[in-house]
Amino acid sequence: MSTMLKAPERLDLVDEALLGTMLGAYAGTVRQDTAKVLGGVHDGAHGSVTRRYWLTDGGTVVFKRSHACRSGDGAASSADEAAVLAAIGSTDLPAARVLAAARVGGWAGMLLHDLGPADAVRPVTVDDTATLAAWVHQTEVQVPPSDLPVIDSTSLADLVTRQIPELLARHAAMAGVAAEVIRDVLPAVRRVAEVRCGSADRQPRGLCHGQLHPARVHRTAAGRAVLGWSRAYHGPVLLDLAALHHASPASGDWATVLHDYVRSGGSDAVYDNCDGLDSGRWASGWHHLRRAAVTLTDLDTVGEPLSPAVAVQLLSRLRQAQRCLT
Repeated sequence: MSTMLKAPERLDLVDEALLGTMLGAYAGTVRQDTAKVLGGVHDGAHGSVTRRYWLTDGGTVVFKRSHACRSGDGAASSADEAAVLAAIGSTDLPAARVLAAARVGGWAGMLLHDLGPADAVRPVTVDDTATLAAWVHQTEVQVPPSDLPVIDSTSLADLVTRQIPELLARHAAMAGVAAEVIRDVLPAVRRVAEVRCGSADRQPRGLCHGQLHPARVHRTAAGRAVLGWSRAYHGPVLLDLAALHHASPASGDWATVLHDYVRSGGSDAVYDNCDGLDSGRWASGWHHLRRAAVTLTDLDTVGEPLSPAVAVQLLSRLRQAQRCLT
């Protein structure tokens, strides 16, 4: 089976169409000649970008473009970020306000309230992020189910019984010894994962950010805001904390993350064992499996083949998941 690569798109034309659609609902004209790239730029088919645009009235807005496609599976799919942010806007969670949103083909665009330059007086820490995590997880938001994936024991089990194997099968272009080893290790991963998914249905559960990292916290003189909600979901908060821990492993061990989280008002049930495992091993195992699924899903979305280098990374994640969940 061969992998069909998609022809590269003219992203400047995508931006023009997105901006044209959104500016019909928002007063102001973007001065595109003064756009400033803020981050999240990926060349080629990935095409995600965040820019600040100046308006002719003297104001500014932040434009974000990303793929609108998602797998339809709550374990690895993307949330409708605009819908999540709109729902958050009715709470006291700190996040950017959506001014307008649009979709053009397989692309989603948003115009966001400009939070201004980040304040570099003190870098955001894992402790700061754990405090915000406790706030996020305790906040009730009314997001339509179709816009917010749900992670539970069924979706986690499906991750190893169907989703990852099917995605791998579609990537016949992967080469090298890693390909055969991945196929050999999958049954062993499946055996341990299938008996370690039940605790996903247990509290504490709630709104989760999905990509917790100090870099996702935007600090200004006026306060803080949590950025990047495209991987948001409703599910076990331990997976959110595992994302924070693995994104910043040098900044504190698992016990420190849990201590900061509980001290900030998070549930102390995060210390409880999960399916016979320490909560850290359980959360780390599923974190690695979910990241493997995200990598494959993203490749699928943009039509890129699985390279030997990425295959080695996937093999490493699968082996780490097996060790954690055994």
